Amino acid sequence: MGAKMGRTIARDLYDLWYLFYVEKLDIFDYLFGFKEKAIHKGHEPSMFTKKVSEKSNSSG
Repeated sequence: MGAKMGRTIARDLYDLWYLFYVEKLDIFDYLFGFKEKAIHKGHEPSMFTKKVSEKSNSSG
């Protein structure tokens, strides 16, 4: 999830989909680590959805 905040690679979005929908990983198990890493890298965790949407709309 952190990679998706800083990169524009369509594969990252597919990987998230695969892990959470196909492999059935529970996203709540990863939120704390994601928040820490995002802040450490200078990203605002609450902006995740907006950043992913912007990148998804501009990549195709």
